[in-house]
Amino acid sequence: MTRLALLASITLAQMGVVAAPVPKGPAPSFIVASTTEGDVLKIDPSGNEVGRLVHKDMAITMVRLSPDSSRILMAARAKPNKTTAKMFLRDWKTDTVTELPEAQHLAACFWLPDGKSVAASGLNIALGNQPQMLRHQCWESWTIETATKKVTRLELDGEFRIIGFGTDVKQLIAARTFDPIPVGNGVLSPRIETHVVDRKSLKTTLAIKPELDVVPVAILPDGRNWIVTKIGGADQRHRFGLLDTHNDKFTEFPNQAVPYDTAVPSPDGKQILASQRVGTDDGKTTGALILIDVDGMKPRKFFKTSSVITSIDWVMVRTPRG
Repeated sequence: MTRLALLASITLAQMGVVAAPVPKGPAPSFIVASTTEGDVLKIDPSGNEVGRLVHKDMAITMVRLSPDSSRILMAARAKPNKTTAKMFLRDWKTDTVTELPEAQHLAACFWLPDGKSVAASGLNIALGNQPQMLRHQCWESWTIETATKKVTRLELDGEFRIIGFGTDVKQLIAARTFDPIPVGNGVLSPRIETHVVDRKSLKTTLAIKPELDVVPVAILPDGRNWIVTKIGGADQRHRFGLLDTHNDKFTEFPNQAVPYDTAVPSPDGKQILASQRVGTDDGKTTGALILIDVDGMKPRKFFKTSSVITSIDWVMVRTPRG
């Protein structure tokens, strides 16, 4: 496996494929966004900041809000020289920080819908010294109970890595990467095969074919449409859009003269929230969140930050179970 394909697979995992559960009635929802300054912002659907946690000594690559919105799960590395990400839990009210185990070579992490466990995937340390061409066979995935820190390995084929959960709480999303192919102008595109996995049997079902040459980002609640990226255009860069998996139709998001970095669906699947980097007149780079209506693909500015946004999540709040 080439270095480009490995990096692409890690980038895919960092995007974090997370489906929004289908709401059964009116319920509050919140957005969280991490920035390069080490901030984690909590934002309501109207675009108002309602909470902020500061981690000046951490570079946060992934942030996920718990289903009851009381805690955040972070993948972060210590500044300035640490290159290995670790997983942390932080409580919004008590400000308690807990480090979770099994985080070396971490590629993706996310909450399971019960709010009592998290799941993650990464490169197997023991197998990671294999020749580069075999590294795509060296992934492993696991779950961790947050109360006890009990780790359970998911006995998947090493080519698969868990990158999110599906529209059903009994499902996970897994991906495997093949060697990239040329798409023009000397650009290589990774070939990624996306599967839905039954959490109990671990049986995999193909969801997105590798020949579509797209990178999955998130699945919408309808289970049919996926946010993906696809290399295209004269500049041959990744462009975000919706993929209808029933007919393999790709619809590009509007206004991508400034590239999007990542995107998530709203809990009801009617909107897409995407992040952008915005240059200022004094040479600085700030962040912006753009809200896109799925029906009509109309974008509008939603929120601004003083630094680059590294990760976003949008969760409908659920009452915790006893």
